[in-house]
Amino acid sequence: MQILATEFSETRGRFSPDMRWIAYVSDENGIDEVFVGKISRSPDGTISPIEGKWQISREGGSEPRWRGDSKELYFRNPDGGVMAVEVAADEIFQSLKPKLLFQPPSGISILDSITLISSWDVTSDGNRFLIPTPSAESSPTPFTSIINWTSLLEQ
Repeated sequence: MQILATEFSETRGRFSPDMRWIAYVSDENGIDEVFVGKISRSPDGTISPIEGKWQISREGGSEPRWRGDSKELYFRNPDGGVMAVEVAADEIFQSLKPKLLFQPPSGISILDSITLISSWDVTSDGNRFLIPTPSAESSPTPFTSIINWTSLLEQ
């Protein structure tokens, strides 16, 4: 069952750990922005289409992630920075203004748009982030390859 079907592109859906909300990316404003929608489940566990939506990012956003207690949402801004938003998500969804947590080193691709593979994640406590970083070495370490090494055994 689809929980969201519009004429816009909605991608990267992530259910909150308490399964009451879904964070997703939509281009309905002309650029990718992070939104949250309320979901409900019937007694048999079927998820219904979202009820209401709230825009989280204000100047572009992608790849939403929830903290394990559903009280904070993280996303990437267009420059690759990691943003955090405190949320109160009881019956009514409320969020504070997004704040920049940190800016990873430049040159890091945050998303492979062809395969839609995400390149970062956050621990459930929101204290550690896994983000690929470029190697400090400017060139690979050289190595030696010995061809026909068995001939050396005879010597």
